[in-house]
Amino acid sequence: MDYEDFRRQYGGFGWYNMLLLLIIGLTGVTFYASNNYAINLLGMQTNHWCKNQQHLNGHHIRTNETNKWNTPTQSASCTMLSNSTYNLHNVKVNETAIHARLVDCPNGWLYDTSIRSSTYKMEWNIVCADAWMADLVTPVYIFGQFVGSVLCGAISNKLGRRRALILCAGLMSVSGLVAAFSTHIFMFIVFRLFAAVFGNISGLISYVIGSELTPPDYQEVSGTTNSILVVVGVVLVAGIGYMIPDWRMFQLSLSLAVLPFLFLFILLVPESPRWLVWQGREKEAGEVLSRLARYNKYGARSQDDTDNAQKFIQDKTDSSEESGQSGTQGTYKDLFIHPVTRRYVCIFSFLWTTITFTIYAIGYNMDMLFGDIYVNICVMASFDVIGLFIVPVFARKFGRKPTLIGLLCIIILTGGMAICGILLEVAGMIVTVCALICRTSANAADNMLFIISMELFPTSIRNLAMSLGGSCGYVAAILSPVVAVTLVQVWAPIPYLTYTCMALLSLLLVCVWLPETKAAHVPDNVDQLEDTKPEVSLSRLRESGDTKKNMEI
Repeated sequence: MDYEDFRRQYGGFGWYNMLLLLIIGLTGVTFYASNNYAINLLGMQTNHWCKNQQHLNGHHIRTNETNKWNTPTQSASCTMLSNSTYNLHNVKVNETAIHARLVDCPNGWLYDTSIRSSTYKMEWNIVCADAWMADLVTPVYIFGQFVGSVLCGAISNKLGRRRALILCAGLMSVSGLVAAFSTHIFMFIVFRLFAAVFGNISGLISYVIGSELTPPDYQEVSGTTNSILVVVGVVLVAGIGYMIPDWRMFQLSLSLAVLPFLFLFILLVPESPRWLVWQGREKEAGEVLSRLARYNKYGARSQDDTDNAQKFIQDKTDSSEESGQSGTQGTYKDLFIHPVTRRYVCIFSFLWTTITFTIYAIGYNMDMLFGDIYVNICVMASFDVIGLFIVPVFARKFGRKPTLIGLLCIIILTGGMAICGILLEVAGMIVTVCALICRTSANAADNMLFIISMELFPTSIRNLAMSLGGSCGYVAAILSPVVAVTLVQVWAPIPYLTYTCMALLSLLLVCVWLPETKAAHVPDNVDQLEDTKPEVSLSRLRESGDTKKNMEI
């Protein structure tokens, strides 16, 4: 009996697994996703105008009058006429006024508060000459996610999945709380950086521990549940942001909301049995498997279940020790010294670069799309939910590889349609819909990458491979504001052209070199992974006899 057959006989997948997945996802990914997309509202782009003497004297001036009088030039939001101290209701602008000297706003700015009552840009006047400070917020945050990806594998392997997630989710909450009380833009940037580091670690670990607590036949349920809870986090941004228009209270609410679920995680979620066996803690692993079996069968089971689980694990451990495979500690070197492993790692790294870049370039610039930002966020979340429910069905019926190919094709198609829409100057709504579908497909593809990586890489290097791939993605994501905000001023279709070209190359790599992993046994070690070939499905390893070696749980 192998590990998968043992899991099917002793518990399989039941309501307790589903409860654990929900708690893990709500703790690790939901509010991390909320913090990711909160930046669209924390620093939302708003119209602003120079304050004039009339405002300083307490006179009520309509914003359109103020704008017309103070700023008769293209640089309306950053300059004003030096002699704009007349009665704005009666004055007639003459040649002298029109040609008067323009000066930077000496009295500060007025902001459009029709959507948000405050943002950090309003509070600290991060506009005009100081706008570069706001441009640092998103790249620095993404850099924090990159650091989290690099550290994730080492931390989760050292501390264990459970303790690492508890620690990092708690530190993410603390960092967000401090950011809500920031007194300067750079303090805000630094603590958002810390929130990104710890949040990304907790997010990645939630996928790993969820997968390792779930039977192999239900891996797509584990990955999809986490991805749907990411969408829940995005919806919470729109809902909480609409109800709380003040940026400080908004940031505070998102940071505190994770704590009840963290408490439930501490109470209910066990350590990964795979990690426990890897650490030589067979007795604890047997207790976890017995616990899963007991609750999934809707009632207490005999002590024989615990004894059977522990005996099964001990037998596997003894066999692994005899073959010299027990306790092997994976390193980043293992990802590159073996040719097949190196190929798969490089492919996944580029795929994650493409997918992450697309998600961030669109998702972190929602305020630049046509339409109301709250509506756009909710529509994006709705598309994500539809995609995440449909994709697992296709993945189970047709396989992981064909599903990933289809998603990449949708990214290419919608990217091309958006380019045509911009060049032909069609309605902005069409471009927005294409952008949202493109991002939804990228999000679903991201989910598929997690599932495939769980089924492709052995336990000893799984976290390391995912960390490296995620790190490459975040390096590209750091550049996403440059492409989506800066270069779009040079030529509007540049962002969509970039997504489309990267997706085309990704499609080629998947079609030629990525194996199918549906119904596959996870390779026991790097040597078994080396035996795979691009044209051969991993599931055929079972038939070819490669799985005669005992599984490293």
